[in-house]
Amino acid sequence: MSTRASRPFLFDTDFGRPRGPSAADSEASARAEAERAAIEAAAYARGLQDGRAEAALQEQARLADALT
Repeated sequence: MSTRASRPFLFDTDFGRPRGPSAADSEASARAEAERAAIEAAAYARGLQDGRAEAALQEQARLADALT
């Protein structure tokens, strides 16, 4: 039995490049995540404003009904 064949031989030919995403990919990913967060925050704020406007309209309608 040969000990050489008992384990597969793994060879990495790309010694100069660090593993994982490149710095540009990491930066682009972080920038995209920040943009997504800003869009979500703006949508949330718009939702709050829409909710407040809807509540104000309902309150006005309730007061108008109470006066009539």
